[in-house]
Amino acid sequence: SAVNGSLFFEVGTSTNAGASFGSAVRAASFRQAAVPVGLGVLAEKAVLTADRGESAHAGNLYLAFHSAEAGSSMVRDIFVARSRDRGASFEPAVVVNHDPLGNDQFLPSVTTSRATGQVGVLFQSSQLGPLGTTDAFVALSIDGGSSFVPAVRMSSQSTYWPGIPSDVAFAGWTTSLIADA
Repeated sequence: SAVNGSLFFEVGTSTNAGASFGSAVRAASFRQAAVPVGLGVLAEKAVLTADRGESAHAGNLYLAFHSAEAGSSMVRDIFVARSRDRGASFEPAVVVNHDPLGNDQFLPSVTTSRATGQVGVLFQSSQLGPLGTTDAFVALSIDGGSSFVPAVRMSSQSTYWPGIPSDVAFAGWTTSLIADA
């Protein structure tokens, strides 16, 4: 949603298997990154997951998203906003990636471990270069989403992102992360 030029994600929750939803609450604000002409459009992406496990973090909601890096309109960082009251409110988002400024991160996916409540975030990052390539990284939170340890590279080869012709309105690509325990 947008209000007076500010962009934000809203979340509505249901307690009856989706038959109805309560009023949406503002989960996080974000800044849209500019995309250079010829590189196509990568829509803002937010992914929500719930901790359905048995840990102390059971019931928490986690919203992962990318937003323009502070001081830049061309590159993005990955953030997670957490709700500890089943979506009634959200805490300020924390930065997930810990790489040097100027690298682009995007396409987040988030999951939780049912056994431990650990939060994992998968995302694409340009931090290894060269220009036009990214690698998949996973960052882990062992404190229920309050902070994240430095991300670990998961891809064995970089992905090359060729320029997308200007007559292509949208190119779709996504990633997913699933916890088994």
